[in-house]
Amino acid sequence: MSRKFEIANHVSKLYILSSIVVLLLLGVVIASGILAPKLQVSTLPSNFFNMRLESGNVDIRSIMNTGKLLLSGTTKSDSLWLKAYPTEINIKPGESMNLQVRVYTGAMSYGQKKTGSIIIDTNGGKALIPVTVSIIRDEVIFEDDLSNPNSGWDTGIFQDYEIAYTHGGLYIKVDKADSAGLSINNNIAELDDFVIETDVKWLTEQSVQSGYYAIDVRKSDGYNCYRFGVNIGDNICWIGKQINGELSNVEVVSYSTATNRGTAVNRMKITCQGANLKFYINDTLLANSTDYSLKKGKIALRVGRYKDTYHGVEALFDNFKVSIP
Repeated sequence: MSRKFEIANHVSKLYILSSIVVLLLLGVVIASGILAPKLQVSTLPSNFFNMRLESGNVDIRSIMNTGKLLLSGTTKSDSLWLKAYPTEINIKPGESMNLQVRVYTGAMSYGQKKTGSIIIDTNGGKALIPVTVSIIRDEVIFEDDLSNPNSGWDTGIFQDYEIAYTHGGLYIKVDKADSAGLSINNNIAELDDFVIETDVKWLTEQSVQSGYYAIDVRKSDGYNCYRFGVNIGDNICWIGKQINGELSNVEVVSYSTATNRGTAVNRMKITCQGANLKFYINDTLLANSTDYSLKKGKIALRVGRYKDTYHGVEALFDNFKVSIP
């Protein structure tokens, strides 16, 4: 009986010893990487060239686990305009998953270029995917120094106002109080998304206190438009929306340092992209509005004289440009 017990005890010790050896060997194997998870992903750059503002794009990368154990980890970006989805990784041996590299351009500007990285950190290794995004420079579709009388702007002498190519630009004079004169260029098609810029100034000191100059965009049927007006005398600008002939102020902005006073030149700019409307004076953003009412229309240059004023107003537009963002 004792002999059998000794044999059984010896076998048990051998089993324990062999188990320890196996565990030690397994630890060596794992430590050597033979059974470890292993990350495999292309680290070629993701390039997003000539993108438009307010847009997004996606690059798909395949992440593989070429190791023998579960691959786990995280993904993240180093830039606010750059995202990685999903943010967590769990991949079984021999399997793969898709990683989305996403870029967003809403906070960028024309011609801008940015670089960033997607960082992949796993128990099977690390990887860095460089990402570059560039925003297309706005495509100019119409440019006019307003010196050529054949460039398409409405001109003439009317009951309340006069429009002519003179003084090196497009001249608009309004004699009657509580009235306005405007000029549309029929060589420019109806537009939905665009950037419009023009220089404008008053020609007389009396005009400064008596009127406003403005740009109408997405104008249709003569009764509907968005209007960006500048009133130098009262030191304000306003963004109006005219629907069926009724004008209401979407936003009124007081300003001081951005605007050149008196008869000095001011550069007006409007960006329309979908429902987003941005209004600038001398490259300073004055208002960023959202409105879904008007989607497409013509462009008009406008000069108005307020009621209860004693002088007519004269303004000159110059260096007009329309581009597609």
